[in-house]
Amino acid sequence: MIGMARRFDDSYSDAKARIDEGQLGRTYMVKAASNDLYDPSTADKFMKYAAKSGGIFLDAGIHDIDAARWLLQIGDQDKVKKVFAIGTIVKFKDLAQFQDADNALAVVEFDNGKFFTFHTGRTAAHGHECVCEVFGENGRFTINQGSRYSKITPLLPNGIMVIKSGPEPTLEPFRYS
Repeated sequence: MIGMARRFDDSYSDAKARIDEGQLGRTYMVKAASNDLYDPSTADKFMKYAAKSGGIFLDAGIHDIDAARWLLQIGDQDKVKKVFAIGTIVKFKDLAQFQDADNALAVVEFDNGKFFTFHTGRTAAHGHECVCEVFGENGRFTINQGSRYSKITPLLPNGIMVIKSGPEPTLEPFRYS
């Protein structure tokens, strides 16, 4: 069983199918952000959990790490070349005792030239959010970033494609003039 939720999200699955079809060409970068709602009423419960969670990257970031590897088609043969990570404490001051953060950013580069960045946070005032961008030689997909019609927005050589919902989804090219 795979406990990585992004793989089962319709928007991420749609993007992955399009990547596998070759719509983006060779993919080379993913930018992801996952933010949890800050709810002060659950702070005590969260702090008890944080003491055993393994830290923000293991606890929360692992989902974006898995999604990035999946979307970039990174296999076991691809090795990590460099990692850079930083974090800060915005709301949960007591996380310092665990050398943890409530907001963190990482950059991971692989020996095949592909890389990804991700931000994970636990202090979003606006609620839970998981967004992602996948870059390829032929364009870019944005996932869960506010499209009115679908949760995937292909940005391809023939323009930004708007996926209209319905029994027969259609793509309509849009270019800025």
